[in-house]
Amino acid sequence: FGQVPYEEIPRYLHKASLFVRPSRSEGMGNSFVEALAAGLPIIGTPVGGITDIIEDEKTGLFCNPEDPRDLAEKIMRLLQDQDLSAVIVSEGKKMVEEKFSWDKIAQAYAELLSKFSIYSNEDKPMRILIATPILPPQLGGPAQYAQNLLNEFLSLGQKAKVISFGGYLRFPSGIRHLFYFGALLKNGLRADLIFSLDYSSVGIPAALASLILRKPLVIRVEGDFLWEKFVERTRKDVTLPMFYGKPQPLSRKERVIRSLSGWAMRRASRVVFSSEWRRKMVIGVYSIPEEKTAIIRNARSDYRGRTSDSRIVLWAGRMLYLKNLYRLIRAFSRVNDGAWELHLVGDGPEKERLEKFLREEKIKQVYIFPAIPRAKLLKKISSAAFFVLPSLSDVGPNVIADAAAAHTPFILTKESGYAELVENTGILVDPLSERDIAEKLKVLMNESKRREYELRLQSFSFLKTWPQAAQEWLKVFQRL
Repeated sequence: FGQVPYEEIPRYLHKASLFVRPSRSEGMGNSFVEALAAGLPIIGTPVGGITDIIEDEKTGLFCNPEDPRDLAEKIMRLLQDQDLSAVIVSEGKKMVEEKFSWDKIAQAYAELLSKFSIYSNEDKPMRILIATPILPPQLGGPAQYAQNLLNEFLSLGQKAKVISFGGYLRFPSGIRHLFYFGALLKNGLRADLIFSLDYSSVGIPAALASLILRKPLVIRVEGDFLWEKFVERTRKDVTLPMFYGKPQPLSRKERVIRSLSGWAMRRASRVVFSSEWRRKMVIGVYSIPEEKTAIIRNARSDYRGRTSDSRIVLWAGRMLYLKNLYRLIRAFSRVNDGAWELHLVGDGPEKERLEKFLREEKIKQVYIFPAIPRAKLLKKISSAAFFVLPSLSDVGPNVIADAAAAHTPFILTKESGYAELVENTGILVDPLSERDIAEKLKVLMNESKRREYELRLQSFSFLKTWPQAAQEWLKVFQRL
């Protein structure tokens, strides 16, 4: 039948005689619960979470893994022994109602949460002021991070509020920062803590507001505004480790930003990174005591699953020079046999130059699309053959988390905080080597290799869920 929409699965279950899933490994095994709820006898293997569902010859039958003869015998037994099938159906439904109904699950969570409190005073939730440059519908990591954390904090009973540049973006730089600083002062009066999602554009005003209001400040160091400005100005192929490891010829404005950014981070009560790679890079340069730092991994999206198998290689993001798109295009052209397309989705200052580059070099089967809403982008990621992000550096790209959650194979720059986490679930590439990019593209253009990485991503767990991330942040806040 191929892929069946989730809402149609009950119709298929009710038409079946029995349910069989001889897994080699299994997490929760929710499909067994759904089959029992639909009144089907079930057969499974004694692995993973299946053992919490099947009690042999009572709520189902066990078969040996990797044993088709044993599986065949168990199928025939259920088809022929109507009394046993009736027992499994009856006991299975009873077990599902007792253990897996939403009412029971909600009650169990309520009882668990009532035993614990993340607050020093249960009657007084924390008042958190979140400072972020952007919010949805604007695209970008800080926007999505701020919105998701806000939702989680509110669901946990906290009093959280977000301040973004928003309407101040119509003003020139400097003036909009003054307006933003005023908004932080006004809203920070009633806050217990200021939480900045960057260390420069909003981090500097947040540090000044926390100093005046005498409120704790937590800064999340993820992207790197100073490095981005330097690379975009000079158009030099400088990775983040190169930028921090060797003195660069900064402009006067860049030197001022660097000085103020360092002051903001030293002023903060906690400076939080998403990887050890990033922490080591920053704390020495800005003289930040390691004991006032922490690491909280980025959060992942919910699993969405593959929707098709296409011949589309996808890149998405803000089109900047540092995204290394010229190398990607040249590498793709070297290995494309005419059967593949490279789709570049996004807007930014480099877009017109890229379009001109494609015309002048007469490069075919590379297409540029405007930025699209996040929901549509997630669908495009799910339907792509694989995703590629060969940036000069990319600290903790949310788009890679989205690809992993969709089980879409990906190629990622090795100059990333994710390099220490992805292990064998993704392919790392040298961003300064066109040859290496081409070779890695060729790997995922091979169907069997691509399927192999899809299977690896089914155990995708190198990032936390949003509720887990929110709890970690709250623990940091509470200690302050």
